[in-house]
Amino acid sequence: MNQIKKSATLIISSAIQKSVNNFNYKVMLLKRNSRMRTAPNFHVYPGGKYDEAIDESLNWLDVFFFSRDLEKIKSNPKLLRKIYFNDLINNNSIGSLENKQTNNSLSIPLELSYRLCAIRETFEETGLLLAMKKHKLDTQAKLYSSYFKENINEIKDWHKIIKRDSSKFVDMFLEMNIIPDVFGLHEWANWITPAHEKIRFNTFFFMCFLHDVPSNDWLDINTDEIDSLEFFTPKEALEKNTRNQIKFIPPQLYEFSRLERFFNVEKLAEYSLRRQHYGLTPWQPIFVNNRHIGLLPGDYMYQTVSEQNKTEIEPADMSRRLNRIIRNQSDPTKPMYKIVCNYDFDGSQLLSID
Repeated sequence: MNQIKKSATLIISSAIQKSVNNFNYKVMLLKRNSRMRTAPNFHVYPGGKYDEAIDESLNWLDVFFFSRDLEKIKSNPKLLRKIYFNDLINNNSIGSLENKQTNNSLSIPLELSYRLCAIRETFEETGLLLAMKKHKLDTQAKLYSSYFKENINEIKDWHKIIKRDSSKFVDMFLEMNIIPDVFGLHEWANWITPAHEKIRFNTFFFMCFLHDVPSNDWLDINTDEIDSLEFFTPKEALEKNTRNQIKFIPPQLYEFSRLERFFNVEKLAEYSLRRQHYGLTPWQPIFVNNRHIGLLPGDYMYQTVSEQNKTEIEPADMSRRLNRIIRNQSDPTKPMYKIVCNYDFDGSQLLSID
């Protein structure tokens, strides 16, 4: 089985003043360039590979805390999970899924480090910095995130440095005396690349909500990886995918299908914040029928098949629960993937069967 790499992705939803297709928000999408090893020319959310040396660095404690709190934490590391970052942690959050919930030793909780990864990768790819001025740490998860709107030239200088050397990310926060806005990121989903793929990722998806669409002044895309950055309503994105104007890999398609049920950004943000307290369930599609059908958790066939055994399944029983990806292998005029889900698994009915 191919080695699975860790990664984090950020779904950034920005409020807009004038609704489009009844949606009062748009979602950031990046088009990966043709030179990328994975998903070239596909549209994706910002994000990338997890780096333990950067994202779990104890230097982050100096970023977040003033000396008095820092001394308390060093003498009692349990405070990190029990007090300071408790609102990001539950029995089914990232730390439990990764089997790493150390309370007794001084370490960065994974619920924090994966958020740092998502913020770092978003900054590297887009130049957008989710951060705020340093102050006494507010330990409550919140609906909206903040992006830093000061010192634009300094931020752009740091962006150039960090594109070359990601390890400088924590240095930027220390020198600018700012903190990453981790409490504005909500745990949303956990996707694992199917077993048959050569390059595999275990990716944690976070939701993030902004009060406005960042102007180009605060965006600076990394052209080594990205061809373009755009904002779409969920309906716009799905329609463009249907017309083959943009291409999605299954997680992006599925998550847009979830978002499509929410027209109001405030209600989506409230749902997202509430949902994260229920934790995450890993979703690894199991592809069968010559990789034409990808079964997902909740589908009545999911627990009964094996990709390794090259299982062939009969036509779906429409009276039972379906949650699956259909891969188009023959018609280049149609999208590569389609989602079929006929039940309400998380409070938002997905695409109906056609």
